[in-house]
Amino acid sequence: MAERVLEHLNIKPTAVHLDITSFHVDGKYETKRDNENDAPTCIELVKGYSRDHRPELNQVVLEMISENQAGIPIYMQALSGNTNDQKAFLKLSREHIDSLKAAAQSRYLIGDAALYTEETIKTLHDRGRLFVTRVPQTLKEAKSHIEQAQLSEMEELGNGYHGSWATSHYAGVPQQWLIVKSEQDAKQQQATLERNITKHTSKEQKQLSKLMNQGFACELDAQKALSAFESTLKWCELIETTIVKKAKYQRSGRPKKGEQPEGYQYFITGATSQ
Repeated sequence: MAERVLEHLNIKPTAVHLDITSFHVDGKYETKRDNENDAPTCIELVKGYSRDHRPELNQVVLEMISENQAGIPIYMQALSGNTNDQKAFLKLSREHIDSLKAAAQSRYLIGDAALYTEETIKTLHDRGRLFVTRVPQTLKEAKSHIEQAQLSEMEELGNGYHGSWATSHYAGVPQQWLIVKSEQDAKQQQATLERNITKHTSKEQKQLSKLMNQGFACELDAQKALSAFESTLKWCELIETTIVKKAKYQRSGRPKKGEQPEGYQYFITGATSQ
């Protein structure tokens, strides 16, 4: 029917969009199988990754492809609530994508990062399908390109965005990756970094203050405690540290004239710098 609608409206899509979503249900549903190891013969209303933030409820998943001219759906498939996006996209690319006339005549298949798995992009490439998707930043190669990209060397795209091209042959598939950086995002990351630095340095400074109020029986004990504390520092470094010997009297407060101390304690003094 979708194909007839497109033909009637003379719509010739240049790309199709693949996506998947979930719908939670509020009732109580029980799935019965003769054998728990058997594959379900129909979709199951079960718990899965919840896109509407209700993980405690059973749900059903809907996979859909729509064309890019009028947004008309050309394929829909209901799936069990615990369906994995990556596995669903792989199955679709293997079993259905070539049989969809609108998809076959379109130049690009567009999907989110779940489309980008080694098996799926190999399958699409073997079928001569061009795809547009987001490369997961969990990939070592993607991380490397992002880290190496310098904002000053990237082409301005407008609205505070900059981009540059990189080539990849991940999974044996020739690809062009567009590396995008945002000035606004860079500012937010810098602000977040500064907040984290302030938070962690403040914590380490408080730990130093606590250590400086602690008395030690001998200079060696104080030096060991200082070295141990210094080894835990990640955000600050110690400066101007010394071990100070202080007399300890039986009574608190100012000692009387001629009163002899009952012993000595050793205290750490110092400061931190970022």
